[in-house]
Amino acid sequence: MNLIKTLVAIVFFFGLISCEIEQTNIYEASLPSGINGSKDSNVLMLELGMSQSRVDSLIGPSEFEKRRGSFFNSITCTSHVYDEEKDVKFVHTYFKNGSLIAASDGHSTTCQ
Repeated sequence: MNLIKTLVAIVFFFGLISCEIEQTNIYEASLPSGINGSKDSNVLMLELGMSQSRVDSLIGPSEFEKRRGSFFNSITCTSHVYDEEKDVKFVHTYFKNGSLIAASDGHSTTCQ
């Protein structure tokens, strides 16, 4: 009987792990690929692998930050304001393990 309980617990545990992995992969699939944007926001000056401090120095500091994913595999999205004279727009920058993995501009809201 203890063997059956142990096996059920192991299956349940691996089920939880696989759900977390699938959720992270779904989120990563919804990210923009690479650097996408216009010269108006300076997003084209960014390069994959840059640190957040380097990104902030090129396009300005971010006041908005959102984290997703598991503790060890989290992705951080930061929102940078630009084009305030016409209409406020945001550049979204995505970091994984402290390195830029994607960026895009033209967003009307901060990271969701």
